[in-house]
Amino acid sequence: MAAPTAEQTKDRSLAHSLARLGRNWVWDVEADRLYLSEELADAYGVASGSFDGSPSQLARLVHPEDALKLERAMSEALQGGSVEPFEYRIVRPDCTQRVVLVKDLRLQAGEAGGNGCLVGVVQDITELRQLQEQLSLLNAELESRVHQRTAELESANTRLQELDRLKSMFIAMTSHELRTPLNSILGFLSMTLHGLSGDLNHEQRDNLSRAYASSLHLLSLVSDVIDISKLEAGKTDAYPEPVELREVVREATDGAQPELTAKGLRLEVEVPCGLTLFTDRKRLLQCLINLIGNAVKFSERGGIRVAARLGVGEVALLVTDTGIGIRAEDLPKLFQPFERLDSPLRIRTGGTGLGLYLTRKLCEDILRGSISIQSVPGKGSTFTMTITRDLREGVQAKGR
Repeated sequence: MAAPTAEQTKDRSLAHSLARLGRNWVWDVEADRLYLSEELADAYGVASGSFDGSPSQLARLVHPEDALKLERAMSEALQGGSVEPFEYRIVRPDCTQRVVLVKDLRLQAGEAGGNGCLVGVVQDITELRQLQEQLSLLNAELESRVHQRTAELESANTRLQELDRLKSMFIAMTSHELRTPLNSILGFLSMTLHGLSGDLNHEQRDNLSRAYASSLHLLSLVSDVIDISKLEAGKTDAYPEPVELREVVREATDGAQPELTAKGLRLEVEVPCGLTLFTDRKRLLQCLINLIGNAVKFSERGGIRVAARLGVGEVALLVTDTGIGIRAEDLPKLFQPFERLDSPLRIRTGGTGLGLYLTRKLCEDILRGSISIQSVPGKGSTFTMTITRDLREGVQAKGR
């Protein structure tokens, strides 16, 4: 074989320099010789001093499954084509594997006009791939745990909902059984107070009157508990019927009239005559009684105003008082069960903290509405209950 020319020697010297400059490997096409950087020699597991520069020596160390991919990429580059970055695996002489990324592979023409060099910029990414695999395994394990935990939580939530439903049904059934003896007690107390069992002295009448009032309060509490339990158990349905709004408001205010009179509170009603709703009369009346009763209970002066405002497909019922008002920080607790806010009238007014909670539940679950409040401490409050004007459509859709 003829000795290389000066130009060829210069090209090969350039190829060797390019490899050492960090190009990783340079293949001198004409001489069929490879020049490796120390990094890539280490990746292949060969000592740079013992490597004879034979491409076939390194080709044998390429993973069999990746050999064709590397061969095609080199062929494309030799024809002057553009090669996208790709990876391939190396099986080193000690049988360990490395993964390398070919960032750039291109043909560089020689200065002497020969075939030039095939330059490859290669990076050993074995540790990166190992970390990615570990991260992928950890993510898969985490996802599996999340799915498992989610399934456990869903199962527990379903069980809790069932237990809550059973609890509400139990309370409703138990409370219902309490009403029978309570009604009997009230009946006998009423007959005794009316003198059907003989005359009473002043002390006896006073004691029996207190017992009668306490029994009425207990019956009201039991009734509220029954209603709430049925609502929470989903056992209460709406029964819409034609309702003349002003008539229902009159019935609700009639019940509060004795206390209004005793306190000297004025009553204003601003409800248009002839306004008919298709709603659940019993539940609407119950809500109004609770709101008006609360307004009277916490007002010592001034008066109570009940008004109606018509909207599109709905009506807003406003109950305004001139009572003690409610602090802004107490408003979130207002419609929660068994919550009674601190106030100067707390001891005198009594109560269980169920009235407004029951009103909200009835308004939302039965009357398909909402309830809100605006209040200024020391000046009074306005409760606004907005309900749909026609419940029939919703009830029919539910029935289907």
